[in-house]
Amino acid sequence: RDKLTGDVAEDVWDVAGYVSPNPGGVGPLTRAFLLTNVIERAERS
Repeated sequence: RDKLTGDVAEDVWDVAGYVSPNPGGVGPLTRAFLLTNVIERAERS
C-alpha cells in the first residue's frame, strides 16, 4: 500500500461515516483509562 493506515478492518471503510487517523498511536486518555482499569482489577484481586 502507498499510505499509512491504522488497524481498521477493510469492511468498515464502506459503512463508516468517518474514520479518524491516530498518527501518534494510543492517546493519553486511552492510557489513563487502561491504567485505571488495571489498578481497579488489582485492588479486586
